[in-house]
Amino acid sequence: MPSRRKPARRLKGGFTLIEVLVVCAIMVLLAGMLMAGYVRFNRKRQVEEAALNFATFLQDQQKRANSGDLVECSVGEKLEGYAVSITSAPTSVAATVANCSGALPSTYELINDTEFVENMAVKFLPLSRGVDLTKGDTKITKYGYIYIVNVDTNGSITVAEGP
Repeated sequence: MPSRRKPARRLKGGFTLIEVLVVCAIMVLLAGMLMAGYVRFNRKRQVEEAALNFATFLQDQQKRANSGDLVECSVGEKLEGYAVSITSAPTSVAATVANCSGALPSTYELINDTEFVENMAVKFLPLSRGVDLTKGDTKITKYGYIYIVNVDTNGSITVAEGP
């Protein structure tokens, strides 16, 4: 007696292997684009953070000058201001010094391995007498992102994204 086989039934509502692979491939592509966007955002944020920290450093030097802080000066000396300079760009170091004969220069180093790409020379005059500018702005860069830190003649310190 010949055996009778019933025809195989196809299940309805399931996914084929090709459909599952296509969905997985799309998910991998979307995850890759998301990661690339996050890396770009994180790099830009590092440069922005370095620029904001440098602006805060400049504000601290300005406050020291405005208060007439004579910590680094010898007794009886007159404070002429606090100078901040970047003289050998590209570099990651800025020099600062209280302008009086006994003061020793100190340095400020940028964070996140960023660097200054333009020289800068600013002197904050004591007791709110303003700012003496030789060159009041500098650019901070890394990964192709640029932020500009600017000190204007009124003493306002701003940070802006560069071109």
